Amino acid sequence: MSDEPNMQNKDTQDTFGGRFPKDVDTQREQERLLSVSEGRADIYQETARAARELQDDFTEYDATQRGMGSSVDALTARGVPKQFVLDLTLLVSGGATTADLRQAVLDRAMELFGAEKGTILEPDETGTCLRMAAARAHGHSVRQSFVLGVDEGVAGRVYATGQQQIVPDTSSCEFFTPNPESDARGRLLVAVPLSSDSGCLGVLCVERPVEQTVTEAEVDRLQAFADHAAGQLRGVRVYEDLQQRVEELSVLCDISRELSSSLERDRLLSKIVDSSCTLLHCGMASLMLFDDDKQSLRILHAMGLPDEVVAGAKIVPGEGVAGWVAEHGEPLLIEDITQDSRFFRPQRAGEQSRKYSNRSLLSVPLLIGTEVVGVLNVNNKINHAIFTPRDRDNLALLASQAAVSIENARLYETLQRLAVTDPLTKLFRRNYFEEQVDAEISRCVRYKRPLSVMMIDIDHFKSINDTYGHQMGDQVLVGLAGLLRRYGRKDDVIARYGGEEFVALLVETDDEGAQMAGERIREATQAFAFDAGRAEPLRITVSVGHASYPDHTDTLDGLVGMADLALYAAKHGGRNQVRGYQPGLDMPAG
Repeated sequence: MSDEPNMQNKDTQDTFGGRFPKDVDTQREQERLLSVSEGRADIYQETARAARELQDDFTEYDATQRGMGSSVDALTARGVPKQFVLDLTLLVSGGATTADLRQAVLDRAMELFGAEKGTILEPDETGTCLRMAAARAHGHSVRQSFVLGVDEGVAGRVYATGQQQIVPDTSSCEFFTPNPESDARGRLLVAVPLSSDSGCLGVLCVERPVEQTVTEAEVDRLQAFADHAAGQLRGVRVYEDLQQRVEELSVLCDISRELSSSLERDRLLSKIVDSSCTLLHCGMASLMLFDDDKQSLRILHAMGLPDEVVAGAKIVPGEGVAGWVAEHGEPLLIEDITQDSRFFRPQRAGEQSRKYSNRSLLSVPLLIGTEVVGVLNVNNKINHAIFTPRDRDNLALLASQAAVSIENARLYETLQRLAVTDPLTKLFRRNYFEEQVDAEISRCVRYKRPLSVMMIDIDHFKSINDTYGHQMGDQVLVGLAGLLRRYGRKDDVIARYGGEEFVALLVETDDEGAQMAGERIREATQAFAFDAGRAEPLRITVSVGHASYPDHTDTLDGLVGMADLALYAAKHGGRNQVRGYQPGLDMPAG
């Protein structure tokens, strides 16, 4: 033993972010168990809801596909070449992606209209902007970086109203918004909505020289083709969405199964962080849990963050993004962290650019019922993509399972600690101590290292109970346990052996070291004053006996028995002293 505090045994350390409570509130633990069960039920209901949505989407997609065949004759009657319709159908049946189909639609529309330039604009993930999803000019792709507000320009009007727009000359149109990368020549522009049963998917724009005129039949033909193309695009989108949802639900089911089967803390936290990155295709994640006092959050596991950031992070509720989520108990999706004041804090130049590869951030609470127990954060989505509402919902679903698993593991750890911990002193029980001694002896035999066992007994403990009462006797036991923890080393195992008797396993300590440790305990105990509610404080003394491996024996029973003999020698030698085992010691008569 040394003067260094025993951080392992001090109040029995709780590995989930705080010390094991001095008193376990059984009613509260039962309520938390019930809350965990309800939380698990909520997760299953959420998964079932997602599956029902999946079924509804598939039904809609199937109906859309079955209706495509009957539209061919109607399109042909409106002047759309049958081959154009078949081309799109073949692409869809061949498994074309949305991007492939979108470009094919644009190519056929330009050919149908005799256009020299064409674009397809679609709303972004937020629904606030129209982005160029496909573009072509004179048979070549062009850079697709043009962005409009959903109500700006010609395309914005079409998207907002669902009505086609014809602009004879873009150079004289007051609401036309030119692409800065295009030349300034005026053109004839026709913009039609790409509308399906689910709404407007985007806007198809075609342009040709301003000298050419446009007929009503041409516009009607273009609109007919756009309507058909929108249905095909919607079908492919639904199919891709179905595939993505199946993959997400599959990942969530796998995650749920793995988290439910894990009760080991480090493995569980690592799995939660890894699963978050897998589910959302991102390169950075962190899991934060509250300290035991609920005053601050700390990162317990992370991926993609520097070690110094993980070690130094400490967030109070209301501070920063994670603090906001912890305080409000609601998910937070930030599209651009540079525009959100909750994100920023003073940092060194260049630090942010090194840490974050994109500007989108997602943070969700870990909830048990309505209680926030932590926060899960993700960042750096691949391809610099922005997190979507579906990402938010999926991460919230994972966080629900994670919170249940963390709480389940914490409760399991609590039960384990209750099984090996003395309820009064919070030291280990005798059976756990004996298991540890047995294991340590095997290790010391293998590596030829010393080991000592020290027995400590309170002198005249019966008279303390008789004079001051049993409540004061319990305070003395708790006080001595605190001294033993205070002067214990990290790897020492300290237990209540029975009654007023304590025992300590001193790893890699020989007989001389055990004698010194015993003296420190004896002196500290003699100097300690207990408030007994009287004029004079209560002071106690202890007797200590110790024995060592390999000096005295190489068995568990032998080592504990010899330390016990040494203790009795100290008691009968006048008490308040430390004795080591010596050959020839026998149990005193009586």
